[in-house]
Amino acid sequence: MISPFVVLLAAIGIEVGATTALPRTRGFHDLFWSALVLGGYALSIWLLAVVVRHMSVSVAYALWSGLGTAAIAGVGVFAFGERLDLVKVTALVLIIVGVVVLNLHTVSPSHHGSGARTADRTPELSAGRVAASLSEPVPAGSGRAA
Repeated sequence: MISPFVVLLAAIGIEVGATTALPRTRGFHDLFWSALVLGGYALSIWLLAVVVRHMSVSVAYALWSGLGTAAIAGVGVFAFGERLDLVKVTALVLIIVGVVVLNLHTVSPSHHGSGARTADRTPELSAGRVAASLSEPVPAGSGRAA
């Protein structure tokens, strides 16, 4: 079984890899690197779409964008020699704190009812289920993306 969080981490890693390769596209004039970047972004978005069928879209997207932003900032500093200053560090810390707070605060769509945490109802994904999950109908009122 594959946890949706593991699939989400894979989506984040692929998106960060594609973004890291973006300068090599030379403005999308280099066909190989352009195809690699676009393919990476497409795969990352597809994995995110799989994940939001099994967890709250607000948490999944916050993690995907927040951790991806923090990771690519790190890549910029360590791989591309970008400057790391107090403003950048503060902004990254705020992103991470925001993601953590959102994750801790998120409850199921029955927020006014049982108050069950999203993570408590997050099923595991099998490898076959990842591929099949895009064709499954989303129950009405489930709070997950359609």
